[in-house]
Amino acid sequence: MTPGPISITACNVLSNGATSLRSAPRLFKIRPDKLAVTVTPLANEQVRFSGAGYTGATVEITKISGPGAAVFLTVVVKDSLWEVTATNWVPGNYVLSAIQKVPDKPSGWIPSADYRFPVTWALPIPTEVTYTKEYTPTFSGKGYNTATVAISNPGGGSPVAPDVVVRNGIWSSKASQQLGPMKDRNFHIKQGLNGFWSPLVTIEVTIPPLAPDITSIVDNGLSPTITGTCWPGAVVELTYSGSATKHKPNVTNGTWTFRRDDPFAHDVTHTVTVTQTAASQTSESASKTFTIPLPQLVITSPVPGQNEEVSRDLVVKGNNGVKGATVKIRDVLYNRDLGSSEPLSADGPWSVTPNEPLDFRQYSIDAIQSNSVRESVPSEVCTFKVVMLPPTFEVPLPGGDLPRVSIISGKGLPDARVSVWRQGHDAPLLREVLVDKDGHWKGRVELFLVREIVILATQTFGQQTSEDSPLLTCNVVPNAPDMETPASGEFVQNKVMCAGFGYTDNTGDMVTVALADDPQTVLGQTQVLADRSWSMQITLARPGGNHKLIAVQSREGFTSAPSPERLIRLGSFQPQVNEPAEGRWVTEPVACEGEGQNGVGKVVAWFDPELELAGDIPSTEAGWQATIKEKLRPGGNRVCFQQRLEEGTVLSRWAEGPRFEVEPPKPPSE
Repeated sequence: MTPGPISITACNVLSNGATSLRSAPRLFKIRPDKLAVTVTPLANEQVRFSGAGYTGATVEITKISGPGAAVFLTVVVKDSLWEVTATNWVPGNYVLSAIQKVPDKPSGWIPSADYRFPVTWALPIPTEVTYTKEYTPTFSGKGYNTATVAISNPGGGSPVAPDVVVRNGIWSSKASQQLGPMKDRNFHIKQGLNGFWSPLVTIEVTIPPLAPDITSIVDNGLSPTITGTCWPGAVVELTYSGSATKHKPNVTNGTWTFRRDDPFAHDVTHTVTVTQTAASQTSESASKTFTIPLPQLVITSPVPGQNEEVSRDLVVKGNNGVKGATVKIRDVLYNRDLGSSEPLSADGPWSVTPNEPLDFRQYSIDAIQSNSVRESVPSEVCTFKVVMLPPTFEVPLPGGDLPRVSIISGKGLPDARVSVWRQGHDAPLLREVLVDKDGHWKGRVELFLVREIVILATQTFGQQTSEDSPLLTCNVVPNAPDMETPASGEFVQNKVMCAGFGYTDNTGDMVTVALADDPQTVLGQTQVLADRSWSMQITLARPGGNHKLIAVQSREGFTSAPSPERLIRLGSFQPQVNEPAEGRWVTEPVACEGEGQNGVGKVVAWFDPELELAGDIPSTEAGWQATIKEKLRPGGNRVCFQQRLEEGTVLSRWAEGPRFEVEPPKPPSE
């Protein structure tokens, strides 16, 4: 039946077709069908209700229970379909009622059976979620007004940031603590209202490490100590301008520090650049510039803190100088410059000579170095007293030897006068010897008795006289003898005559000859004669070649220095002269022969080695033969033979032949 009011009657119809009278009319109200409702959640807090119905009927939806205000929705069914949208829908659990009704004229309605259905309205997820790339990030996004947004570690773990209420459709919350650098780390975000929560939103967070901080650059000699902060556990890399070398500073609890061993140049702007790597990401770089200041000088002489007594020609010395800088010393008491150096040629030591000799008084000085750009801070103050110091000895050395006739020398104050005494003697060895402008003095002394002596010296400048110098003990020894023969470079045999002169006519002195490379082996010894001459024959048990002789003069255990080395040339081997044999009578031309080695030789007169009797004589291991080209005088004669080895320049010793007799020429026949 068509929904709505309807009046009906009834009658009986017999089998024969007879029909009874109709009954009185009876009114019925026909209900529309019970509804089936489809619920569709929409954005912006809206819900759509829809379904099929009776065309022309009015659909009513009311809230039986649930949060929020009362709900009453109506819509007319058209073409058997209906739908209606509810706005400002509060999330929660609802029970709704839905009916459709048709008019019951004149003013009533005929409703369908009531359709009650539950509706759970879930919160939507937060949208447009983002975060700031800070170690303590701020999360933000859009959400449901008055809902509470919760941010946590995955799986509903511990909160990451405080819960926040959505205001005007947006929300924002800063992490409760530093999270630090991270890469692809997930966090869960949801929003809730009245005990109802939206589905979870997963946000993947990547926070690169920030550039590390450079907190201080502290001067530390020629290379500063650089300190900064970083993320604990990060790997820090540091580079300097002008170098591709990467350095890894020490990192402790988020603080890094580094000092390069190699020095930096002065007066140049240097840049240090630092990055850190954490969570598999490298940060942006941080940079700072620095320059190397001129270091504070150190005075090493006079020794600081000792209040030394020094000479007025003092040279101030120190360290920590910089190449190219100029060092200036200053009288602190009178605030005046005392002198400055030339530009230093290298880093390190420096020295300054005052512009003029210092006064005899107490001084306090400091030192400053400067270049075209800047000036160092002054050094620590050094205090000393300028006094007339005793002179020093350079010759002789303590415990050293002093020849009988020699030069004593030393150092003193320029233009001062030096006197030297033997301890226990009133007469000076040297009296008022002038010290030259370079601070050197010297004088000749003669001490004829060899012995141990003790000497001392003083110096005088104007009215100032120094104290005695420290005592110096030395040994008076003979002077070195002269060697006249053999001549330098002379060819010699195994037996050599050595002769020369002693330095004085002390006839008690002895002269000893030895080889320079073996001075302990005595080759010969003799006494110096009254005319100062000496001579001796020595035997050389050495292979052929160059050797050097020395001679020393001694007396009573005191020995002179060696004489200058005398080069001699000893033949490499000894050839032989066999013919003419001893006592043999020969006639012109005289034939000679003997033993030798491979090479070329010559025969000379025994009384004159310059008189060559035969030359360019071939010699072999089998021997040599030659015919004398010069006429020999009748009677006794000798010849000498020497050869040069085939290796080149090596000469043999001289071979002296036996005495032979040359027959006189026969008179011409009559």
